[in-house]
Amino acid sequence: MEFAYLNAVIKTASFPPYDPWYAGGYLNYYYFGYVLIGTLAKLTGVAPAVAFNIGVATVYAMTVGATFGVASNLTVFGWETAVGHVRAGSRYRPLLFGGLAGVVFLAVVGNLDAFGQLVDRLARSASGAGSVPVSGLPALVAGVPAVLLGGGSLEGFDFWRSSRVIPNNTINEFPFWTFLFSDLHAHMISIPYQVVSVGVMLGIATRAAPTPRVHLVTAFDRLLSVFTLRNVIVGAGLGWVVGALNVINSWEYPTHLLLAVIALGIARVARRGTVTATDVVHGMVSSVIMFLTSTLWYRPFWSHYLTVYSSVSLWTTDKSTLVDYLIIHGAMVFQLLTFVALVGWPVWRTTGWGRYVAMRLRNLDAWERVSRHERALLSSSALLGTWYVALFAIFVVLVAILAIARSALIAFLITMVSIMVLVAWERRREPALAFAATLGATGAAIGIFVEYFALTGDIGRMNTVFKFYLQVWVLWSMVSGATLVWAFARVFDRERRKPLGLLQWGWVSATGAMMLAVLAYPLGAVPARVADRFAPLPPTLDGMAYMKTATVQDASSEVTPANPGGATLRAFADYLAIRWMLQNIDGTPVVLEASVPEYRWGSRVSKYTGLPAVLGWRWHQAQQRGPYAPQVDARLRDVQLMFNTTNSDAAQILLSRYHVRYVYVGDLERAYYASAGIAKFGSAPALFRPIYDVDGVTIYEFLPEAARQGRTQAVAPEGSMIQ
Repeated sequence: MEFAYLNAVIKTASFPPYDPWYAGGYLNYYYFGYVLIGTLAKLTGVAPAVAFNIGVATVYAMTVGATFGVASNLTVFGWETAVGHVRAGSRYRPLLFGGLAGVVFLAVVGNLDAFGQLVDRLARSASGAGSVPVSGLPALVAGVPAVLLGGGSLEGFDFWRSSRVIPNNTINEFPFWTFLFSDLHAHMISIPYQVVSVGVMLGIATRAAPTPRVHLVTAFDRLLSVFTLRNVIVGAGLGWVVGALNVINSWEYPTHLLLAVIALGIARVARRGTVTATDVVHGMVSSVIMFLTSTLWYRPFWSHYLTVYSSVSLWTTDKSTLVDYLIIHGAMVFQLLTFVALVGWPVWRTTGWGRYVAMRLRNLDAWERVSRHERALLSSSALLGTWYVALFAIFVVLVAILAIARSALIAFLITMVSIMVLVAWERRREPALAFAATLGATGAAIGIFVEYFALTGDIGRMNTVFKFYLQVWVLWSMVSGATLVWAFARVFDRERRKPLGLLQWGWVSATGAMMLAVLAYPLGAVPARVADRFAPLPPTLDGMAYMKTATVQDASSEVTPANPGGATLRAFADYLAIRWMLQNIDGTPVVLEASVPEYRWGSRVSKYTGLPAVLGWRWHQAQQRGPYAPQVDARLRDVQLMFNTTNSDAAQILLSRYHVRYVYVGDLERAYYASAGIAKFGSAPALFRPIYDVDGVTIYEFLPEAARQGRTQAVAPEGSMIQ
């Protein structure tokens, strides 16, 4: 789909681009990312088959560059508070190490499943080909000598498995997996723009809003005062950045819209440490401007876009477990806990929140004593004391209920959200740290959301978990990178006069082990992914080069005793034909080619040429056309009729109504459709003029003028529906 859409964006003469998989229609999809890549391809004159691969590398480079900038700035902005008296040694050192750490967390490491795979394979090596009698640490102890000294070998690494940690049809991709898979999909293209969005919000949050210097007399003056140049520029600028996510990959828009509002609030609160009515009004004005301009900036896109999915539904089955969640996010969760220890704990030790919670925890077995303290607290500071008691009671009851209901993951995430919100509030005068805590809380809140809600009408919660978990990875990687540098600076303080304690050594050991575990993924997955190809080829950027040697086994086509595996398709024959079409067919005429089940060899002509086919992948078109999905099924039937029918007149009606110019007949069409029906194209050269016939592929040019002159009175076949 991605290559077909990129080709269409490059070829289109107007916007919205035509749909290469639904001839006569236009793309009803968030295609703006392909406009960005396609523009570079057109400006440089690079062929689409090469531009696709360069585009993947470009998006990765953009991700690394943007991440370095945002993570390094967060590290520097929070250095004084998080690290305290520790000197950086060089003003560039926090920038360098903070940026690199952020890049590693976002764009280099994987999840902990890779380490689990290593343990499994070591266990099998230690026990031979039979059952696995050991696991965990014993597997490592027994497996390493078996491999290094005993001549054992490790099974191949399963790079795919790490993206399917949560069972029951969910996708758990992370950025490195996405880039390694090289799927130039909207969710990949949006990653660097998510990072840029976070960076813009960080800049806004850390630049406290100025105090108005003009004395306001009338209500009208007060009204005008909120429409300051700063509010307008900030709101419109945020709208431009956040709105781009909505047309690149709409899944990120709600999250970043909310984060932008919070960033505006942090900037207002940081000035005085309190929330005033003026701050609320100014924040609301900027937020409204942002929301309106996020659509207005991209009005040409939205003027033709039909929203198919616009609601969520309650999700009551197939919940995630805490173990699965920590396999995916565990390394960054550990850094978030470190963040709380560095940033939250020091201030809680001296504030009412911390003292109250500490008192509760120290006196779990002495409720009578605690009750006396609470009564004293309430009598001395009624409002504040009520908040402490009420919030703590609600939190304890909620977590206890969830624990009893065996919702350990939700209890854990609620705890994370609560702690991060407290950190953000306690550090409200230090906007960089407040914003970092907000990123942590948002990621945990997303984890709660996807356990109870899913996009209505989608494939279960597959895409809901997929798209939102990727956002969590982006948000948390920034905080994790900065925290790692802060913590190392604190632990390895050059001015420390006493040796490291047990806590410090424990943190260093845990961090080292965690980083080695997540770095196991790129080490194992890259060779496995590189080897996952049709045939070894020299390095190339040409996305069609594999077709010169590849054969495709299509098990979905007709299985016969002589061909028990289905059709064996020669990609080289299609390669020659597609290359000829690219060189000899101008414009965007409609092509009739096979429309077969998804993830097969079908739609290869429209993919590689960008020419519109009558129908491409049925499911993708049904997804993107929502209430008009029945028309997609009608088209599928019409494609089958045009190939299968022996009635030339009936076929001509359908071909004319779909404005088909070329009919493509190759190995795939012969495998899926009736040979008698395909024969009609070659038996009427006046109607179907063969313009290409090489190596089993024939391309016919349909001549509608000849069809109209020689056609008798005919009707469309029953069941045909043209749209």
